[in-house]
Amino acid sequence: MAYRILLIILFALLPLSAFSLPFNEDMVEYQLSPGQISRGEPKGSIAVGAAHKYIANKKEAESFTNPNKKTESSVRKGKRLFSVNCQPCHGKIGPKENYVIGKVVMGAPNLADKTYHERTDGEIFRTIYFGNLIMQPVGWKLSHEEAWDIVNFIREVQGK
Repeated sequence: MAYRILLIILFALLPLSAFSLPFNEDMVEYQLSPGQISRGEPKGSIAVGAAHKYIANKKEAESFTNPNKKTESSVRKGKRLFSVNCQPCHGKIGPKENYVIGKVVMGAPNLADKTYHERTDGEIFRTIYFGNLIMQPVGWKLSHEEAWDIVNFIREVQGK
């Protein structure tokens, strides 16, 4: 008797379980066609529409020259971006008498110091984009134009 009840319950629930099969109608368009092979991206490929964001390596970034002209607008944008993305660690950069230390990372350098005057625009851009031993990279959240605006602001503060 218990065996019959179990079979009746099993047959009653069978149609409900059919809806959970992996080949539902809403999944058909995502299946590979016969003969298709799922392949990874080819080495060195760039996603469509992402070429403007792609930089091969740090060495390549160092060789860049600033494509943004140092205009008042660019410096103003760079100042705003610096205050949001860089100032928490680097502080309010400027001459020693005006420098205010950052609150997040004590000892982050004052980018207006003479040692940073010697760096090329490409080296500053590389550090923004890829980071370094201590600094986290911020290239993932800034466009190239925004990173160059920050470089223009740093150069303005340095007096270059």
